[in-house]
Amino acid sequence: MPTSATHAGNGKSNRKHSGAKALKDLAVSTVSAEALIDLIEKLGLKDLLIGRLRDRLENVDIDGLIDDAMDYCRRNPEVVVIALGALTIAAGAIVFLEERRSNDMSYEEMTPVARIASERRATRRAGGSR
Repeated sequence: MPTSATHAGNGKSNRKHSGAKALKDLAVSTVSAEALIDLIEKLGLKDLLIGRLRDRLENVDIDGLIDDAMDYCRRNPEVVVIALGALTIAAGAIVFLEERRSNDMSYEEMTPVARIASERRATRRAGGSR
């Protein structure tokens, strides 16, 4: 049985839906963030939206939120382990990148002999500052 592009699996024509989808795609592609902000300002919704957001932020119970987070961490200690591991890796990456930026030459550009010498100097500096 030959099939056609307009014949859907349930026997209904897909033509009506493809027109609506094309119109929706056109609307989504032409509406930008600036256009939405302009529309909100022109309709006078800015005061309503900002007022509602301000009220919700003022009514947030910070102590309750912190208590909920602490209870969650107590029930799931693996979250604390993962967070500390991520923090350790981030701190190590910051130290490594800062050290590499402070040197005149990058580590990759050094010859193996220069790498060994620079590592020895770094360990001597670390040992001498104790």
